[in-house]
Amino acid sequence: MLQEYERDGSLAVKRQARILKQYAEDFLKEALVGVYEVEDALDVEQGSLAMRMVVNRALTVQERFQLMVACLGFHRKPLPIDISIVLQADPAESRHSSQFHFSDCWRKQFADMAYWDDTSFWEHEQPSLTLALPVRSPRETGLSAQSARSHYS
Repeated sequence: MLQEYERDGSLAVKRQARILKQYAEDFLKEALVGVYEVEDALDVEQGSLAMRMVVNRALTVQERFQLMVACLGFHRKPLPIDISIVLQADPAESRHSSQFHFSDCWRKQFADMAYWDDTSFWEHEQPSLTLALPVRSPRETGLSAQSARSHYS
Protein backbone atom coordinates (compact mmCIF):
# COMPACT_ATOMS: atom_id res chain seq x y z
CA MET A 1 0.00 0.00 0.00
CA LEU A 2 2.75 2.47 0.88
CA GLN A 3 4.45 1.83 -2.45
CA GLU A 4 1.23 2.75 -4.29
CA TYR A 5 1.15 6.11 -2.54
CA GLU A 6 4.78 6.75 -3.38
CA ARG A 7 4.28 5.74 -6.99
CA ASP A 8 1.38 8.13 -7.61
CA GLY A 9 2.91 10.91 -5.55
CA SER A 10 0.01 11.45 -3.16
CA LEU A 11 2.11 10.65 -0.08
CA ALA A 12 4.66 13.28 -1.11
CA VAL A 13 1.87 15.82 -1.72
CA LYS A 14 0.31 15.15 1.69
CA ARG A 15 3.75 15.59 3.23
CA GLN A 16 4.18 18.88 1.33
CA ALA A 17 0.80 20.07 2.68
CA ARG A 18 1.76 19.13 6.26
CA ILE A 19 5.09 20.96 5.95
CA LEU A 20 3.39 24.11 4.60
CA LYS A 21 0.80 24.02 7.38
CA GLN A 22 3.47 23.54 10.04
CA TYR A 23 5.55 26.37 8.61
CA ALA A 24 2.52 28.69 8.65
CA GLU A 25 1.76 27.78 12.27
CA ASP A 26 5.36 28.28 13.37
CA PHE A 27 5.89 31.50 11.41
CA LEU A 28 2.52 33.24 11.87
CA LYS A 29 1.90 31.93 15.40
CA GLU A 30 -1.13 33.59 17.05
CA ALA A 31 -1.92 35.61 13.92
CA LEU A 32 -2.98 32.44 12.08
CA VAL A 33 -6.71 31.78 12.36
CA GLY A 34 -6.89 28.81 10.00
CA VAL A 35 -5.40 26.85 7.14
CA TYR A 36 -7.83 25.58 4.54
CA GLU A 37 -7.37 23.24 1.64
CA VAL A 38 -9.03 24.25 -1.61
CA GLU A 39 -11.26 21.49 -2.89
CA ASP A 40 -9.24 18.79 -4.66
CA ALA A 41 -6.04 20.52 -3.57
CA LEU A 42 -4.41 17.18 -2.79
CA ASP A 43 -5.29 15.70 -6.18
CA VAL A 44 -1.93 14.94 -7.77
CA GLU A 45 -3.53 15.04 -11.22
CA GLN A 46 -4.68 18.64 -10.67
CA GLY A 47 -1.09 19.77 -10.76
CA SER A 48 -0.89 22.17 -7.82
CA LEU A 49 -1.40 22.30 -4.07
CA ALA A 50 -3.83 25.13 -3.26
CA MET A 51 -4.23 26.39 0.30
CA ARG A 52 -5.96 29.40 1.79
CA MET A 53 -4.98 30.88 5.13
CA VAL A 54 -6.71 33.43 7.32
CA VAL A 55 -4.89 35.77 9.71
CA ASN A 56 -6.29 38.07 12.40
CA ARG A 57 -3.95 41.01 11.72
CA ALA A 58 -2.25 42.65 8.78
CA LEU A 59 1.11 41.14 7.82
CA THR A 60 4.19 43.32 7.83
CA VAL A 61 6.31 43.93 4.75
CA GLN A 62 9.07 41.77 6.23
CA GLU A 63 6.64 38.93 7.03
CA ARG A 64 5.32 38.98 3.46
CA PHE A 65 8.85 38.93 2.10
CA GLN A 66 9.86 36.03 4.36
CA LEU A 67 6.73 34.10 3.34
CA MET A 68 7.64 34.68 -0.31
CA VAL A 69 11.16 33.32 0.23
CA ALA A 70 9.79 30.30 2.12
CA CYS A 71 7.23 29.58 -0.61
CA LEU A 72 10.01 29.60 -3.21
CA GLY A 73 11.60 26.81 -1.18
CA PHE A 74 8.36 24.79 -0.90
CA HIS A 75 7.31 25.29 -4.53
CA ARG A 76 7.39 22.24 -6.82
CA LYS A 77 8.38 19.87 -4.02
CA PRO A 78 6.67 17.92 -5.50
CA LEU A 79 3.82 20.15 -6.75
CA PRO A 80 3.60 23.85 -7.53
CA ILE A 81 1.88 25.69 -4.69
CA ASP A 82 -0.89 28.27 -4.75
CA ILE A 83 -1.09 30.05 -1.39
CA SER A 84 -3.38 32.94 -0.50
CA ILE A 85 -3.51 34.62 2.90
CA VAL A 86 -6.36 36.96 3.74
CA LEU A 87 -7.27 39.08 6.72
CA GLN A 88 -10.13 37.75 8.83
CA ALA A 89 -13.32 39.70 8.12
CA ASP A 90 -16.96 39.74 9.06
CA PRO A 91 -18.48 36.49 7.75
CA ALA A 92 -21.11 38.55 5.91
CA GLU A 93 -18.39 40.19 3.83
CA SER A 94 -17.51 38.50 0.56
CA ARG A 95 -14.32 40.53 0.03
CA HIS A 96 -11.29 40.00 2.23
CA SER A 97 -8.11 42.04 2.41
CA SER A 98 -5.37 40.05 0.70
CA GLN A 99 -2.21 39.85 2.76
CA PHE A 100 -0.16 37.50 0.60
CA HIS A 101 -0.38 35.42 -2.56
CA PHE A 102 2.06 32.98 -4.13
CA SER A 103 1.51 30.95 -7.27
CA ASP A 104 3.52 29.58 -10.16
CA CYS A 105 2.84 32.64 -12.32
CA TRP A 106 4.69 34.83 -9.77
CA ARG A 107 7.61 32.43 -9.18
CA LYS A 108 10.15 34.05 -11.52
CA GLN A 109 9.41 37.59 -10.35
CA PHE A 110 9.53 36.49 -6.70
CA ALA A 111 12.81 34.62 -7.25
CA ASP A 112 14.33 37.80 -8.69
CA MET A 113 13.01 39.83 -5.76
CA ALA A 114 14.48 37.32 -3.29
CA TYR A 115 17.85 37.40 -5.07
CA TRP A 116 18.00 41.20 -4.88
CA ASP A 117 16.45 41.31 -1.37
CA ASP A 118 13.80 43.61 -2.86
CA THR A 119 10.80 44.15 -0.56
CA SER A 120 9.21 46.98 -2.59
CA PHE A 121 6.46 44.74 -4.02
CA TRP A 122 5.16 44.08 -0.51
CA GLU A 123 5.25 47.73 0.60
CA HIS A 124 1.91 48.63 -0.99
CA GLU A 125 -1.62 47.63 -0.11
CA GLN A 126 -2.62 44.27 -1.55
CA PRO A 127 -5.97 44.14 -3.41
CA SER A 128 -9.03 42.66 -1.79
CA LEU A 129 -10.11 39.21 -2.87
CA THR A 130 -13.53 37.70 -3.22
CA LEU A 131 -13.27 34.26 -1.68
CA ALA A 132 -15.55 32.31 -3.93
CA LEU A 133 -13.13 29.41 -4.05
CA PRO A 134 -14.57 26.01 -3.17
CA VAL A 135 -13.03 24.97 0.10
CA ARG A 136 -13.71 21.61 1.61
CA SER A 137 -16.32 21.64 4.31
CA PRO A 138 -15.45 20.72 7.90
CA ARG A 139 -17.37 17.47 7.46
CA GLU A 140 -15.30 16.48 4.39
CA THR A 141 -11.95 17.40 5.90
CA GLY A 142 -12.45 16.72 9.57
CA LEU A 143 -11.94 20.42 10.38
CA SER A 144 -13.92 21.98 13.16
CA ALA A 145 -14.78 25.66 13.15
CA GLN A 146 -12.31 26.27 15.98
CA SER A 147 -9.63 23.83 14.89
CA ALA A 148 -8.88 24.41 11.23
CA ARG A 149 -5.18 24.06 11.94
CA SER A 150 -5.40 20.34 12.67
CA HIS A 151 -6.40 19.34 9.14
CA TYR A 152 -3.00 18.19 7.87
CA SER A 153 -1.79 16.67 11.12
